[in-house]
Amino acid sequence: IHHLTPYFTPYTTFNHNSQNNDQALQEIIGKIKEYFMNPNNQDEQLRQDIIKLITDNTNLSQQNAEKALDKWQETYDAAADKINQKTESLKNNVKEAAESGADAIGGVTFSAFLAMLLGLIATILGSCLGARYRKKHLS
Repeated sequence: IHHLTPYFTPYTTFNHNSQNNDQALQEIIGKIKEYFMNPNNQDEQLRQDIIKLITDNTNLSQQNAEKALDKWQETYDAAADKINQKTESLKNNVKEAAESGADAIGGVTFSAFLAMLLGLIATILGSCLGARYRKKHLS
């Protein structure tokens, strides 16, 4: 837990035995996820429930529990912003790559069409010359 914020330190202790510690920690994490996933974060009752869970199950004061939750929210928001920025950047890169790919395929397709057209013209000329040669020399 101590890597999450400076408010949960290696010296932060849970008030119950280790099995209850795991359950309390899972409950705290579940409530925090629920709180952070709320786009408006206007659920004050949920916030108070989280703070109460933290203060009831650790040696943190209410003030430090509030600070910890605020810090987690800042960290979560910053991470969400970075993810959104990276997602937009990735979307733009994919769009540019798709457009470049489409342009390249269009150029290759046009080149293939020209090559086939030239081949058709060469075939027609060759058959015309061959027919004349046959008439002239083999008749």
